[in-house]
Amino acid sequence: MDRYPVQKMCEVLAVPRSSYYGSLEKTTSKRELENQELTQEIQRIHLESKSRYCAPKIHKTLSNNGVCLSLKRVQRLMRKAGIRSITRKKYRPFPSKEKVVQLGNLLKRDFVARVQAHIKRFKLLTGMGNSQEIIEKKNILVDKGARKVFILGQEFIFPTREFDLLVFFMEHPNRVWTKELYLHDQ
Repeated sequence: MDRYPVQKMCEVLAVPRSSYYGSLEKTTSKRELENQELTQEIQRIHLESKSRYCAPKIHKTLSNNGVCLSLKRVQRLMRKAGIRSITRKKYRPFPSKEKVVQLGNLLKRDFVARVQAHIKRFKLLTGMGNSQEIIEKKNILVDKGARKVFILGQEFIFPTREFDLLVFFMEHPNRVWTKELYLHDQ
């Protein structure tokens, strides 16, 4: 290097002399020093979490410790240092290509009879069997006098208008109603 003058070398390489002298006295910037400190802090938090924390949690931990920086900066520093969290793929069910096969009734049980027996027992226990205003369709019992609705033995509360509509439709089954027909029939 001492054989050639600095000015000639800079002219040949098309580099300003100030750049050459600047590279001789190069120091790390304040930002780079801060990034190094932050990277060490990120690594410490990451190890404390047993490599479970990702950038948002590390960012939140740093913010709680009083360090003011953006999430993107944490992400960039983690990427630069090669820090990654342990991630597990979430189970995502996928549809089966097999057709659903309906199996036969191996126990030979009549479930409809059992439901009807439950309904009869329920009527006796609640006293609904005494009421003359009971409508029963399939698994639905409506006691018009007490204004109660039971579906499979469980009581459901309906607002007044919805209760009246349910009673109307149960009293007039197998018919399509328009609003005009319904209002006219009332």
